[in-house]
Amino acid sequence: ASYSLPDLPYGYGALEPYIDTDTMNLHHTKHHQAYITNLNKIIEGNAALKGMSLEDICQNVATVDIPDAARTGLRNHGGGHFNHSMFWQVMSPVGDSNVAPGSELKAAIDAQFGSMDEMK
Repeated sequence: ASYSLPDLPYGYGALEPYIDTDTMNLHHTKHHQAYITNLNKIIEGNAALKGMSLEDICQNVATVDIPDAARTGLRNHGGGHFNHSMFWQVMSPVGDSNVAPGSELKAAIDAQFGSMDEMK
């Protein structure tokens, strides 16, 4: 498998004023891209990793048949790519997120406390 930088689900400036445009751009195009570039280099040099999903790589980093010298890089770069990919998905611009709990959580809160306001 060869990985590429995923598109963000929003623009670089969408999270302002909490995260500024330059920080988002740098973190996405430089930091996250570096994890992907280095992960792909490790995969290219280790046949045991070819065809493995990112999840499989992260779950099996301690036991996959690769030289120990590549293991730390695999953990850092595979984990960095996985975490950043998740990170971009869990953040959202103001007004775009569901700030109320989902139905199951809301039912549990209502049962225990009576309402969100009472819980607060």
